[in-house]
Amino acid sequence: MMRPIRRCDEHPALPRRTQKIEAVKHITERGLRVAGVAERLGVSAHSLYAWLKRYSKPQAQRQQVDDQQAELRRLCAELILKKAAAYFAKESG
Repeated sequence: MMRPIRRCDEHPALPRRTQKIEAVKHITERGLRVAGVAERLGVSAHSLYAWLKRYSKPQAQRQQVDDQQAELRRLCAELILKKAAAYFAKESG
């Protein structure tokens, strides 16, 4: 059985959301270089650019994107279940 995937906020070795937001503020508000902040935090510059993309948006906009992504995941799972149900109904009937 596979282990459940834990969110970053639940994993002690990974930066928490508040730490990510602070790192983004260091870059956007204080003008620090991405490479320097990434090195200081011990993360890749690629991760930091992903955080910039996500956390440089206002909270309301981030929440809207999160809601849309959750809805998309739900719809995809629903579609997969419908296809599986149709397949097994065809096989048994």
